Amino acid sequence: MNPNWDEDVDSDALLTPIASDEEDGEHKKKFPEFNQFIDIQKKIKLEVGMKFSNHKVFREAVQQYGIENGIDFLWVKSESKRITIKCKKGCGWRMHASHNEAENSFQIKTWTNIEHKDCGWSNKNTKASAKWLSLKYQDQIRDHKGKWENEPFINQVARDHKIFVSRFQVYRANKIAMEKLQGSHAAQYGLLWNYCEAVRLYNPGSTMKMKVEDNRFQRLYVCLDALKKGLKFCRPIIHLDGCFLKAGYGGQLLVAVGRDGNDNIFPIAYAAVEAELKDSWQWFLDLLLKDIEADRPPGYLGHLPKL
Repeated sequence: MNPNWDEDVDSDALLTPIASDEEDGEHKKKFPEFNQFIDIQKKIKLEVGMKFSNHKVFREAVQQYGIENGIDFLWVKSESKRITIKCKKGCGWRMHASHNEAENSFQIKTWTNIEHKDCGWSNKNTKASAKWLSLKYQDQIRDHKGKWENEPFINQVARDHKIFVSRFQVYRANKIAMEKLQGSHAAQYGLLWNYCEAVRLYNPGSTMKMKVEDNRFQRLYVCLDALKKGLKFCRPIIHLDGCFLKAGYGGQLLVAVGRDGNDNIFPIAYAAVEAELKDSWQWFLDLLLKDIEADRPPGYLGHLPKL
């Protein structure tokens, strides 16, 4: 065997066969281009000379190709300019792609043992990662609200792709997909300051109070100006209640509602707090009384007991 076999196979040169199309009197082969938005949704078809917009799109396409065809491969070389992969079982299946400077694309240059005849189907494919599962089954995960049970998820993957995945992989896939669909809870907390400023800007007169301890969110109080003004048309009674928040960080939601002239519920204010404690209720009601004091009907506060 030629000791430089790998280097010969992984050449960046691409032999261009003659095609029927002519440009400026010269015959040129038109290689297919991989559409990252359309082709990735279908069964992947690859060939020597196929062009990709960049190395990341190529990696995603070849990962899915390996899963669909039962090929578990190794990344021999993975760079922004060159990528080489080969079958883990050493059957001779090997692909090399590199950057095409002339066309500013990423292109498959060589591919050996294309049919992958000498190896069996790999039913434990390491390329079927939790991230890949989250993208492939994003719609189903959304339908199950991120709580697709492990066994049905695992069985569905086995039926679709003839591969086995672990419970931890499908658990992580559920979490990754929901974070992408809904956003990270931690990242959303970081947007609360902007949210408060936006409400004050576009709904002047609204009260937005946030309490932070040691640079960590603790409480948020909201009373919109339109609700303050509408309170004067409600009956002189306020209902208070609290309920659990079932998001990733938990907490408690405190609410104050009234009754309008049609006996319908009229929201006044609400607050997200760490727990339903005397201190959190005191904080909520102090802010509530300040908000309704200016526009209250005569005798409105007389019905509220002192804490």
